[in-house]
Amino acid sequence: MSFLKRSLLVSLVLIFTITLSGYSAPEKQLEADFARNYKEGLACIEKDGKYGFVNKSGEVIVEPVWDGAYIFTNGRAKVKKDGKWGFIDKSGQVIVKPIYDKVEFYNSKMAVVQKDGKWGIIDKNGEVVLKTECEVIDPFYKGKARVLVNGKWGIISSSGNFITKPSYELMRYSSEGLIAVRQDGKWGFCNRSGKIRIEPRWERVDDFRDGRARVFDGKHWGIISKSGKVIY
Repeated sequence: MSFLKRSLLVSLVLIFTITLSGYSAPEKQLEADFARNYKEGLACIEKDGKYGFVNKSGEVIVEPVWDGAYIFTNGRAKVKKDGKWGFIDKSGQVIVKPIYDKVEFYNSKMAVVQKDGKWGIIDKNGEVVLKTECEVIDPFYKGKARVLVNGKWGIISSSGNFITKPSYELMRYSSEGLIAVRQDGKWGFCNRSGKIRIEPRWERVDDFRDGRARVFDGKHWGIISKSGKVIY
């Protein structure tokens, strides 16, 4: 090899080495139109009006094909298609088909759902626990919730079972462990398990405070204890 060729080869190697030593990969460009914070290892992203999910490395796990989506909770994310909501798992598999008007988890295993204006309960795998027959399902408190079915109030457990069948015309929130209920036009009190503690016989009742409640019999006001005894 001639001196000229050797010099040219050395020069090329030197240029290549210098180029490599100063080389850095181009910075990845932002692509999403919107992104939510990570939850359970995945972030919800929006691109061209569709929603999907990426992992912490930026790899697309769920393609942006949904009309709406929210962050994962207990391994499920609610997703929207054609105006209806369902759930997917973290691999993107559809667990609950988008058939509901509204969906919302209230614990790690159960979700309240609305369909055709009525509320019900499903488990995280989509199995129906309480049919969509309730006009109202109140927020759960200590594992129980008020429900309104065909104009009557009752109480369900967090598993979706009826503790008290819907039989009351009106039902207020718990006050010192007792709930004011109206039956056949008269007011009384039941406990949070739905058992009647004070028979409905009053025209009006107030909530309990300091173990006492005001009652009205249609003519006079008085005060009763939590056992139903008239104090005054």
